Amino acid sequence: MPEDIQRILRYVADYAKGYDNHMKWNEEAKLKSDMMLRMDRWRLVTTEEIEDECRALGMREEGVRAIRDTHAKCMQERRLVPARSYRDFEFNHGDRPAGSRR
Repeated sequence: MPEDIQRILRYVADYAKGYDNHMKWNEEAKLKSDMMLRMDRWRLVTTEEIEDECRALGMREEGVRAIRDTHAKCMQERRLVPARSYRDFEFNHGDRPAGSRR
């Protein structure tokens, strides 16, 4: 699994731990936005790999399902709709200078 994807999943899992291991809606919105904007990176991993990594990170099953289902939709080229305030959100994948877009 690419290091940047693993780092993003670790961030989401760590953030959830601060909320009794519940993934918050805004973290899900960030993932949706990033998956839409950075399909080039998220296509490098299978949905099963993501599911396994989330479980290994100790995420609750509901969080694992949410991320798995979002990634599966991404892989099917279905439209993901993040909350409005996160529509342009991208995680740092380390392959572009800060502040640059595509």
